[in-house]
Amino acid sequence: MAEISGGQVMDRGGAQRPSHPVLTCVSRVRAALDEVADIDPLFATTEAKKAMLTELTELADRVVALRNEVLAAADDVAADTAARRTANWVADVTREHPGRVAHAQDLGEALRVRYQVLGAAVRDGRVRMSQAEIIVKALDKAPPSAPRELRRRAETDLVELAQKWGPKALTRLADRVWSHLDPEGFADHEREQLEKELREAEAQTKMTIRHRGDGTADITARIPRHYAKRLRGYLEAFTAPRRETALTEALKANGTSIFGIESVATTDEATGAKLSHERVLGEAFCAFLDAYDPNKLPQHGGMATTIIVRIDLDDLRDGLGAGLLPDDGTIPVSEVRRYACTAGIVPAVLDGEGEVLDLGRTQRLFSAAQRKALALKYPTCAAQGCTIPARWCEAHHAGDPWCEGGRTDLDDGVLLCSWHHHRVHDPTYDNTRHADGSYRFHRRT
Repeated sequence: MAEISGGQVMDRGGAQRPSHPVLTCVSRVRAALDEVADIDPLFATTEAKKAMLTELTELADRVVALRNEVLAAADDVAADTAARRTANWVADVTREHPGRVAHAQDLGEALRVRYQVLGAAVRDGRVRMSQAEIIVKALDKAPPSAPRELRRRAETDLVELAQKWGPKALTRLADRVWSHLDPEGFADHEREQLEKELREAEAQTKMTIRHRGDGTADITARIPRHYAKRLRGYLEAFTAPRRETALTEALKANGTSIFGIESVATTDEATGAKLSHERVLGEAFCAFLDAYDPNKLPQHGGMATTIIVRIDLDDLRDGLGAGLLPDDGTIPVSEVRRYACTAGIVPAVLDGEGEVLDLGRTQRLFSAAQRKALALKYPTCAAQGCTIPARWCEAHHAGDPWCEGGRTDLDDGVLLCSWHHHRVHDPTYDNTRHADGSYRFHRRT
């Protein structure tokens, strides 16, 4: 470690380093840390741990603030080392992430040059670094018309608020500071900024779909934020847990349907473990695609957008083999049988000679009027215990399967959610249909 000797700072190898109060502080902090390097906090009292956590958090913040200020004042280091920025040189010699150091330098420059009142509050520990980032972001949104006095007032007000509120509440307060101090100027400025942001977002919009070769595909997209929020809202309609209350229990007991939305795949059926939120959203995205009405898509060649899956008739009847997708990918026959009940994905059934027998005639699909009638009969998924509402369900041929000559009659129709529609065609499950049309499933042993 570095040692202080005769007013000079010595590095770990005993060589003399430049003397400066900040380096002296660094040496003392390093020496203090070395003294406790072998101390295990596990055996400290609860009260001691509380004090450690509070004071170490505050101390770490102040050390980071000091480092950031040095970064902001060290352009000569970049010039001396031919680095693009001081942050690049620091990242290289300390093996730190370049982006993180660059962000630290940007914040240090903001606190040193533009917002010195905030910078002083950060250095003496009155404002946390996370709060400082929120305040800088808000102050940078100042309308061009805002005079210097108003800018200083906004900075002072936010510094005071930061000593009372945490990051979440401070973010809400900071977002409103200019609408409060300069409502007229900010309204015009905000509108211009939002329009500029939207144009830039639209220019960056893109999507890529890459097949991984293992039955999955990676979808990477960058879209405007408001579209992302809409998509999240749609997916959460499939995943949001339903709030059970005394009222809903009473209505269910009386046989009255309740059109709520309930998650059907938040836990792993095999292990009972809770699925990650990312997994649930992925399942919801698949359900969203299944539920979307293909008749609302642009027409291709005078017909609604479809995906044609090729399969041999014998394989479809026997539940064996696989279906061939347009890009030469394959899916299990259980999925093809399910698709046969779902509009927009047409099984192209081939005979032994490979000739097309049927391309999914329109009468194979349940009409909108039939679906409305089915919704009256099945206000929720027909699987026992499932409360997914009819509007999210898929129409299934409950009599003879379509591939075996079944008819698309109302009496043969039943509504099943995507999960249970999969299970109907899943060879690892048996199912029993009761007199009231409901289903009960049993895993095959």
